[in-house]
Amino acid sequence: MFFIGKYNRRFSFFLIFILISAGCATYMPLLGNEPPGSAVANARASIREARNLDAAINAPFEMERAEAAFHEAQSMWSKYERRSGFTGNSILDNRIKEKALYAKLYGQLAIALSNQKDIVRELTNIDVEYKKNKLLKQQYQAEQNRLDALIAQKRKFEEERRMAELKAAQAAKLQAETQKFIEMAQKAKEEAARQLKMLEDAKAAAFAAQLKARQAQKDKQELETLKRQLLIAKEMARQAQEHSAKAQREAQFNQAQAKNAQELADKAKAEALLQKEIADATRAEALNIKEQADKTKAEALLQKEMADAAKQEALSIKEQADKAKAEAAFEKKQAQEARLKALQEAARAKKQMLELENKLGQLSSEFAKVKQEKRGLVVTLSDILFDVDKSTIRMGTATKLNHLVNILKDYPKRKILIEGHTDNTGTDEYNLILSKERAYAVMGYLLSKGLNEQKIQAKGFGEIRPVATNYTPEGRQQNRRVEIVILNPKNYQSESLAMTP
Repeated sequence: MFFIGKYNRRFSFFLIFILISAGCATYMPLLGNEPPGSAVANARASIREARNLDAAINAPFEMERAEAAFHEAQSMWSKYERRSGFTGNSILDNRIKEKALYAKLYGQLAIALSNQKDIVRELTNIDVEYKKNKLLKQQYQAEQNRLDALIAQKRKFEEERRMAELKAAQAAKLQAETQKFIEMAQKAKEEAARQLKMLEDAKAAAFAAQLKARQAQKDKQELETLKRQLLIAKEMARQAQEHSAKAQREAQFNQAQAKNAQELADKAKAEALLQKEIADATRAEALNIKEQADKTKAEALLQKEMADAAKQEALSIKEQADKAKAEAAFEKKQAQEARLKALQEAARAKKQMLELENKLGQLSSEFAKVKQEKRGLVVTLSDILFDVDKSTIRMGTATKLNHLVNILKDYPKRKILIEGHTDNTGTDEYNLILSKERAYAVMGYLLSKGLNEQKIQAKGFGEIRPVATNYTPEGRQQNRRVEIVILNPKNYQSESLAMTP
């Protein structure tokens, strides 16, 4: 009979019908020489085994037929035993063994169907557990990805803030250096003006030396004239000596003139030498002044070039400072725009939250209670969703969740946290597992209705978050609940980091 579990019930009934309907000639070998009492006892054992396996629940039709055939066989056996006793070949014996065989076959069929349903139930439980584990794994991976994204976003924000502070510091440094270079340029300009004045003074001194040199040249020419006059005087003295004999007086007079001329010539020679020395000294001084003037002019040109370079560098630094200032202003503007956008988003979120609260307020009943908390809107579902110690949603109450699903579909960007809670009946571990399974059951139902899997998370808290006393039935009923939290946008990060799948 073990192969029956591989086929459907219709084939099993057909097989039994063939065995029963074949007639006494066909199934007589099945009856054998077994006494009727033993057949009834075997049928009783088969039915007892079926009852122990809960076949009355899993295969009620077969158990009903088996028990009916058994009662009939037992009744016939009781009457037969009181009347005549066992003969071994009477028609009544075969009728009793036939009914007992019916009861035994139906009992074995019920056992097979019960085993089949147990196997199917076990496979179903294994499949449900597999799906739950798979969902938990997906949620864990999604949470891990979300956490990695938040960490990356935080690092990016810190890096941008650090870069902004660095740019601000660089801008301040560039501004200070610009001011310093401007002061240096101003000092260089003043130094260039002073050097230019010195150059003009040197030019004036050189011009004066040049005038002195011209005067010395003129004196030199006069000295040459005197020399020529001296030569003439000497020639005249010689001529006078030649004619001394002719005229003593004229000779003496000429001698006196010659003497005077010699004195004048010596004096003129000495003055000429003095003027030459003065002219040489003046020329040397003029050359020295000219060299100093050229050096001063070169230094002035170098200072001017340095001043121009400093001015260009100062202009470049100023341009960089202006650029940094413009970038800072742009970043400040972007920050203000981002802040304005965040305020607008917050206002929009607040408006949506008010609309959502009004819609959810219409669901308030014995089935669901709606309240506003700091973290968001909390929809509390009572324990009528589940049977006692079960995590499967009742079919009659599951449809009530459709109203909540329709409202949540209008706000697809909202993140949802589903929390399961129990009373203190049972162990802590059992209550924690039951709260998790109920939270995941509600999440699975919402997901089956088309809500976004990335926006929903579930968690069980067991008995650690009661809202009422556990010493009264009413308080325990309030503590047995599932809360659907529609989070505020500003609580997304804190709630996501606090939750674990």
